[in-house]
Amino acid sequence: MSGAAAVSLVETALLVGLLYSAFTVGLSLSFRVLNFPDLGVEGSAILGASLCAAVLTYAHRPWLALLVGTIGGACAGLFTACQHLYLGVSKLLAGIITAAVLYSLNVRILGGRPNVRLSDVDTVFDLLNRSQSRWAEIAITGSLLLAVVVLCSVLFTTKGGYLLRTLGSNERFVVALGHNPRTVTMWGLMLSNAVIGFGGALLVQYKHACDVNMSIGLLVSALAALVIGEALYAARTMMRHFATAIAGTVIYNAAIALVLFSWSQRWDKLVLASDVRMFSGLLLLIPIVAARRRRDGFRLFRSDW
Repeated sequence: MSGAAAVSLVETALLVGLLYSAFTVGLSLSFRVLNFPDLGVEGSAILGASLCAAVLTYAHRPWLALLVGTIGGACAGLFTACQHLYLGVSKLLAGIITAAVLYSLNVRILGGRPNVRLSDVDTVFDLLNRSQSRWAEIAITGSLLLAVVVLCSVLFTTKGGYLLRTLGSNERFVVALGHNPRTVTMWGLMLSNAVIGFGGALLVQYKHACDVNMSIGLLVSALAALVIGEALYAARTMMRHFATAIAGTVIYNAAIALVLFSWSQRWDKLVLASDVRMFSGLLLLIPIVAARRRRDGFRLFRSDW
């Protein structure tokens, strides 16, 4: 591999890893902090993406589009929470129902089409990167992601943040403190899915396109990235926890890039683009099996799910 190809591979893996890190961070909030296995990530991600595309198409305001996409993700989290808390739907099934409902809703938001192309509008990347430099795109994505992570970390230093962390480990203690666990759960899932909705909106602005099927496999890849990050380092603070989620996402996408890279004509015939799902599953298994040999290894699933 030439030096230019190696640099291009590193740049692509880093950029894609940062673009998808918001999904891993959002997923970690529900799976790890709240102890709530929210499987509606694929629906809330595309809800944020489709709302962002709609605002860009009709209002041409990229920053407003990011905000609307974030709010849309929060609404998806609220819908999941209400199903579980007020309708008695199980945690796992509530997320599945949310993803199913949002698929049809997203098609309606996109004007009855499964995908749209945003060719005549400016996005955040166009406004901040007129030269279309790859490293500038990495810097923009990293800066926006850092802002989200810092805001979430600051939130977890407040009383509400401590309640969110307490709810995931001991719901009875939240009741003892005089707070309603249902309210805390709703706010937690709204926060989690707001971050995911932001990730969907950011991804649309980078791609200049929105497709209702572009989130297929997102749950597995986000879980794999989360597992990889936690297998590398057992974080004890929220900022470090978010950092491991981002690092795991970058490592995961670098591994996928290495597999799909055009090493030779023989390699291209052996590996197909559709093999990404297979490699995603394998990457999820490897750190889990490795972590079982460690005493302080994490658990991906908990018994009360």
